[in-house]
Amino acid sequence: MSSKAKFQDAWLTKPEFQPWLARDDGDSTRAYCTLCKAGMGAAISTLRRHMKGKTHVAGENRAKWKAAQDSSPPSPSLSATGFATILLCCFIAEHNLPFTLAEPLAELQRRMFPDSDIAQSLNIKRTKFNEVMKALSKMASEDLASKLRTNKFSIIVDETTDVNTTKCLAVLVKYYDKERDCIEVSMLDMIDIFQSSIVGSTGENLYELIVGCLQYHNIPLENLIGFAADGAANIMGEQNSLCSRLRASAPGITIFKCICHSLHLCASEAAKCLPRQCEDLIRNVYSFFSHSAKRKNQFKDFQKICNLKPHKMLHASQTRWLSLHQAVERILEQWEALLLYFKSKEAEDLRLLSTYDIFCKLQDKSIICYLKFLNFILPKCNNINLLFQRQTPTIHLVYKEIRDLYQQIVLMFCKPDSIKRVPLENIDPRDEHFHVPTCQVWLGSAVNGEFQSPALKSNLYVILDVKERCKKFLITLSLEITKRFHLNDKVWKLTAALNPPSALDCNLRVSMPSLDELVQLLPRLYEGNISTLADEWRCLPWHEFKNDMSNCEAMEFYKKMAKEVNQEQNKKFTVLPQFALQVLSLPTSNADPWKGTHATHADRNFMAWVPRARLLVSRYGIQQSAVTQASLDAAMAEFCASRNCSWRFTFFHKDCLVALSLVQTDAMCKDFWSLG
Repeated sequence: MSSKAKFQDAWLTKPEFQPWLARDDGDSTRAYCTLCKAGMGAAISTLRRHMKGKTHVAGENRAKWKAAQDSSPPSPSLSATGFATILLCCFIAEHNLPFTLAEPLAELQRRMFPDSDIAQSLNIKRTKFNEVMKALSKMASEDLASKLRTNKFSIIVDETTDVNTTKCLAVLVKYYDKERDCIEVSMLDMIDIFQSSIVGSTGENLYELIVGCLQYHNIPLENLIGFAADGAANIMGEQNSLCSRLRASAPGITIFKCICHSLHLCASEAAKCLPRQCEDLIRNVYSFFSHSAKRKNQFKDFQKICNLKPHKMLHASQTRWLSLHQAVERILEQWEALLLYFKSKEAEDLRLLSTYDIFCKLQDKSIICYLKFLNFILPKCNNINLLFQRQTPTIHLVYKEIRDLYQQIVLMFCKPDSIKRVPLENIDPRDEHFHVPTCQVWLGSAVNGEFQSPALKSNLYVILDVKERCKKFLITLSLEITKRFHLNDKVWKLTAALNPPSALDCNLRVSMPSLDELVQLLPRLYEGNISTLADEWRCLPWHEFKNDMSNCEAMEFYKKMAKEVNQEQNKKFTVLPQFALQVLSLPTSNADPWKGTHATHADRNFMAWVPRARLLVSRYGIQQSAVTQASLDAAMAEFCASRNCSWRFTFFHKDCLVALSLVQTDAMCKDFWSLG
């Protein structure tokens, strides 16, 4: 019987059985197929029957395809297709587009360029796009982690909740990148807060999540120099908070409450001193027009009569009170047209309560005074807010900008000569000895002009009431600023000396002969020779630079300083630029994670948090071209293995590096087509 037949060594030399047939070492009556990883009876009829099986035929095809891949170099057409695919994915991620656009964009290019082999071979759908994002996000995260293992960095966090009620913690890092010679902000990870614990956003849980994230990426906690977040109690509280644990595990770390959040809270608290009708008017006018095409078109006729631009009414945010300024500005711009429109509507729709309410508020002269006052005071806060939302360094500007804002506000209701005699931080806004009479409170030229109008000039009671309420607004705003900001903070005061005009001022060396005190306040930033740092600081004002450096941005100033050489062509400044750049990398707000996680396409809110995190991490990595050859090799190998198919999309490392580095350059189109 065939089951008792023994294996014949002569079969191994037959072409039909090569190269898959092998002897079963444990049983002479059995044979073994190396392609199928299966054994069978040692009968020649059994072997030939196995050769014709579907599993064996598929295995032979895979072996032939693999041998062809290993022996032949990649063809230019496939390389160009891989380049185009990775470039398309990078474009979608970088420009914050929904990933469902991948397939229609590929189809569009096939229709636009029917004569292009690259366009015709471009084929990408959501599954492939997700795999590409997975590979890119891992590549960007690993490249970022490798930098953080050798560079000092700060962490910026913010919590975000999508429409699926998944609460995540966005973890960004800000650091000085020595390779690119600039200060970068990158997303390290996006963590599900309830992934490993049901306790949620407690200080202990958030601390464990951040430390776990650093440990997962093998980033030493010793490199952490700063931390910034909003002022929530679970994060910034003195006891049992995230920051209290960071101070214990990383002594000397610099903690910053977000300046933007703090200013928002200051303005929100001060707004309680003004009548609620002002804010109600803005929201009611927007609601009246927002869902009615008929009303909008009718209002355009009144805008033409008043010779006004056909602008729409703006919505005031419920959570960001400082955003009210744009809505106030629009209401005042369209005030005349609104008054005429609602006067006509009030006659037609007498029973419509909302129309009557808006019309009454528009006729109230005190309300327009309050709105003009808000239009005068809110830009002062908004300008500071926008300044500290920039990605460029701003820590050296905090001391001057916050003090200037406080001084401007105090001078609106206090005596100038009293302000000169007393240090700014010692002024109590509630002390009436500093106050001017209520009639002399400065509310802006527009409000004073309104007071001179015939309708109000004779109504002194309304004028005094408006001034009294606005004075309370200014006093409350001043008190909130002193409560949330230390006007004489040593770190802010000393870092202000790093501003280029101050750093080049030789008179500053009298009051600040060295940076020793700043080094003591920021012990995690500098570990070098203090004497060398002091010597370079003292000789800086007398160094002759090739170009005027006083008007440079702080980061550019110290980058250029690091390249200065003496007559022997040795670097003149070796430690001062590095220390200054480390200080400038400290964060002053957590606006970056808020912009990164909230300013996304609405479709992404419906995504699971894992692919959403991949998109955000990839987006930051692509914007900075944060890739290396080693990380690309590993990511692409994992991607191709996960596909488990015969598709030759290996991305060809050189092309992928070129694609990622050209995403934000003008040479993108030229180099792309020269590659194909």
